[in-house]
Parts: sequence; structure tokens; C-alpha cells
Amino acid sequence: MAQDDTVVIVSTLPLRVSGGPAEIRRWGPVVAMSPAAPARGGWTGREVRGFGVLCVMAASLVSCFGARWWPALALPGLALIGLSPFAGTERRRGSVVRPDDTRPAAAHRVLVTADGRAALAGVVAVAERSCAAWPALGTMLDLPSAEHALAQSIFNLAGLIERRERLRKAQDDLRAQTCAGLPESNPAVRSLGIQQDRIDRALSELDAEIARRTTALENVASVSEDFVCEEALRRATRDAERVLAEFADEDPPSRPGPSERLAEEIEVVLAAYRELMDLSDGPA
Repeated sequence: MAQDDTVVIVSTLPLRVSGGPAEIRRWGPVVAMSPAAPARGGWTGREVRGFGVLCVMAASLVSCFGARWWPALALPGLALIGLSPFAGTERRRGSVVRPDDTRPAAAHRVLVTADGRAALAGVVAVAERSCAAWPALGTMLDLPSAEHALAQSIFNLAGLIERRERLRKAQDDLRAQTCAGLPESNPAVRSLGIQQDRIDRALSELDAEIARRTTALENVASVSEDFVCEEALRRATRDAERVLAEFADEDPPSRPGPSERLAEEIEVVLAAYRELMDLSDGPA
């Protein structure tokens, strides 16, 4: 996945940044890439020239008051102006390279609107929560399979969001059409209304599907986090019980007090995991 200020690209193929260094972050099955902030490396030609001009202006001002040491300011200023073309150039932030026609369209999803990028950012945030919690589940979870299913779910959701962007653009184009002076019985006007209704229905269904899949991912993350939190509480409780038993000269309890529902909660985690697997197999 690669993103900059104008686009987010989710792809099954490698992506890259041009015009500057890239900042790469890996989490779970995802490689997230974005243009890195340009490093500061000395003065640029513009800055050197500007400082030289300031020196010359200061020398002119000093000479107006009759001071004879004005060349001590003017000469360095002129030297800086003359050397400015040889100074460093301004470093700029790079940009994500968009897929070209040589790559299969099915291998990438491109989001260009602010709403689309924000929607995917929410999906990614939820997915990161799941990836952070899963290692603590141990052998209850097939981690490689779960991460693969999660990556496929993100890709599928990006495809739905991309489709919604295109439908919204078509909707805006239709609404921008003016039919002033044409009667409603005109075939072109009727056709316009029919297409508007079709796009409205398609967008409504698409919004519902995106919401359903996002909710399913949130459920997976919440169940995993809750289980990890409860496990931490159980460990702390067992440790406290053992300490109390030692002070009371009693044997440590053979079974933890707060873990009666452990089997049921494991089943909840596994059910959420199965839901994730079903979600990743759904249509993009």
C-alpha cells in the first residue's frame, strides 16, 4: 500500500515512490509506503542568494551614514550572490508512482478522493488493531492464514471504495446536467432520470456493503482485543491468588477463579476468525 497527499494505492504488486526517499512501515501482512520528508542538507541556492542580497543592502545603508567599512559587507554579499548557482538545490517531497497500463487493473485499487482515502484509513486502523492483538492468541489462531485473510479483506474493501468513488463521480456528472426547456416527457430527460435512480440505488447498496464489511473487521479486532485484555486480567488475578496463598501458608489454588468462561470466550474468538476468513473470500 502506498499513499501521498493526493492518492492511496492498494496493490498486490510492488509499489514505489519517485522524486524523493520513501518511508516504509511493515505491520502484519501489509507493507505501507509513503514519501519521506526531505532531509535538510545545507543552504539552497535561493537562501545563499537572499543572504547575499541582504549583505549588499546593509552595506548600502551603512555607506549612506558615511561609514567607510561598508565594503566589508558588500564584498561578501556580492561573493555569495555569485556563488549561489553552485549551492544545493531545494529538496522536495516525493510522490507515489501510479500504476500504468502495463499492469493488470485487477492487481491494484486507486483511491483519489478525500472521502475514499479517509474511509480506507479507517479500515487500515482497524486492521492494525487486529494484527497487534493476534500474536497474544498463540496457538488458538493460525496467524499466517489470518493475516492473509486480513490483507485480502483490505484489498476487497479498497475495491468497493474505488467503485463508490467512480459511481459518485458519475452521479455528480448526471446531476450537473441541465434540462431547462425540455419537457419531462422528452426521452432524453426520462433516460437521465432513470440513470440517476439506478446510480442512487447502486450507491445505497454499495454503502451498505462497505459498512457491513467494515463492521465485521471491527468485530474481529474488538473480540481479539477483549480476549487479550481478559487474559491479562486472569494472569494478574492468578498471580495475586498465589501470593495470597503463600502468605496464608496454603497451597496455590489449582484452578483460576475468574476463568470459568474461558472455553466460551475462545469459541467467540474463533467464530470471529472464521467470519474474517469468510469475509476475505467474498467478492471484491
